Amino acid sequence: MEQPQGFLQQGKEDSVCKLKKALYGLKQAPRAWYQRIDDFLQKHDLQRSTSDYNPYSYKDQGHIVLIVLYVDDLLITGNHTEKINWLKGQLKLQFEMTDLGLMQHYLRVQFTRLPSGIFMCQTHFIDKLLKQAGMADCNPSQTPMDTKIKLSANTSEPEVDGTTYRSLVGGLIHVTHSRPDASFAVSLINQCPISWSSKRQSTVACSSTEAEYRALTEGTKDICWLRNLFRDLGVQIT
Repeated sequence: MEQPQGFLQQGKEDSVCKLKKALYGLKQAPRAWYQRIDDFLQKHDLQRSTSDYNPYSYKDQGHIVLIVLYVDDLLITGNHTEKINWLKGQLKLQFEMTDLGLMQHYLRVQFTRLPSGIFMCQTHFIDKLLKQAGMADCNPSQTPMDTKIKLSANTSEPEVDGTTYRSLVGGLIHVTHSRPDASFAVSLINQCPISWSSKRQSTVACSSTEAEYRALTEGTKDICWLRNLFRDLGVQIT
């Protein structure tokens, strides 16, 4: 890190400071924070999932406590109230923490508790996207998209900013988590695969049957991963 203003030493103007801890914004800061919170949680009897780096679980004689970690946002749930309260107390001793009580908002998703279960929606986030796109006053549509629309290059108006467009599309992709009925319309304006990556086969398939078996293998891998993840969370899959 460059020397801060007022701390320059004569003859050492080009010297830099060696940090003793990570600062916010540095590329190594996320890893340093994750190592810190991971050590803390495992020290307090929580086991990290073998299938994902975010979920942690504590199980003891029918009691279970789950912690989902997203950077510095922790979601704590379970059927062991005493253990949950104890963990919250330990977290407050180690970190500057705010307890927001029962979950109402998490990762731009709203949660409402009902007698029949938990209702999830993204109304506030959708309203924010509409304002960002300048469409807050537009009329609603009964279908996700016009069935007769044909997209084409627009040469008459100023070119749309690519960064803004990609930001809006990314927000719409997030909306499909609670509104899967909009997935087709979002994929049409996104024009990319749903999966974040693709790869070629290591060998050339000699027949369509062999290619299908290889594709089935990739799907089976995902199923095994999901089964292991549910097992770590205490959910039995039959």
